[in-house]
Amino acid sequence: MNCFKKIPADAIVSSAHKMYSASLGIMVVRKDFAKFIKTSFVGGGMVSAVSKESYEVLDSEHIYTLFEPGLQAWGEIIALKTAIDWLKKQKKTSQIDEFSKDIFEFLKKPKWR
Repeated sequence: MNCFKKIPADAIVSSAHKMYSASLGIMVVRKDFAKFIKTSFVGGGMVSAVSKESYEVLDSEHIYTLFEPGLQAWGEIIALKTAIDWLKKQKKTSQIDEFSKDIFEFLKKPKWR
């Protein structure tokens, strides 16, 4: 994940189904930006304590849990790995690689700060 540290973006998101995989959201978020994201669902491993009147979520040391309100989507994660392996083997017949390089270079430019 060190390659993301050089990109001046608060968050990078993608959808696995756009890579011929199962429906799975992918998100890489800067730790200092994550505190501004409000979650709309609570559950699973993100809850540290529950009482009759309220609940507590895990602290900021466990940021990844804020975005996982339920069980891990292990089947979808395995499908994504399989789709990435399959895509790597495909013959390059389009400009996708060139577009990807252009997008990555654009994101590396510090124009947002």
